[in-house]
Formats: sequence, C-alpha cells, structure tokens
Amino acid sequence: MEDEFSLEAKIYDKIWGRSDYDSGVKFLDSLFREYHCRSVIDIGCGTGNHALRLSKIGYEVTGVDISPSMLEKAREKDRKAKVNLVEGDMRRPDRAVPRDKKFDAAI
Repeated sequence: MEDEFSLEAKIYDKIWGRSDYDSGVKFLDSLFREYHCRSVIDIGCGTGNHALRLSKIGYEVTGVDISPSMLEKAREKDRKAKVNLVEGDMRRPDRAVPRDKKFDAAI
C-alpha cells in the first residue's frame, strides 16, 4: 500500500517543528500528574514530537499513526526506542494495539 503521507513526512518537522511542543508537554505533564497517569497513547503521533517528549520525562508512550513514513521519522528521532510506535488508523486504534492494553490517557 502506498503511503499517501510520504511527502508530508519529509517536510512535517520543517513546518511544525517550530511549534512549542515543550509547553504543550509541560501542560500535559501537569494534567497527567494530577490524574496519576503513567501510560499514554498518542493517536495520530506523526513524527513523534509529543510522544518522544513525554517518554523522555518518564511516561510509557505508544504512538499510533497510519503513515509508515511518519513513523520512520519518529524512529529516527527515537534512537533509544522508548516509544512503542505502531502503524494503525486513528479511527480504529483498537485494531493497532491489543484490546487488553489499557492507557491512562490519550492525546
């Protein structure tokens, strides 16, 4: 199957890389701490900008994206492979991860 997002994956971080992901993750961290969240699923994770940052501060993160090209970019950034990156459709995340896998939060 052709990856319809392969071109977008090449330029994604050039366009969205200027976003203030650190502030967003700081907010998520405060929210997750308040509700005692440890495991997070990032649905539509793209190149992993939120997922990688959350993993670095100690969260167990699974990133789901339909694009193998986006996931490859995320893997390139995640040399230590702390984020579980899974190919799947955001409209059906239940098909991408085992049904018995539970998460404390979803983004």
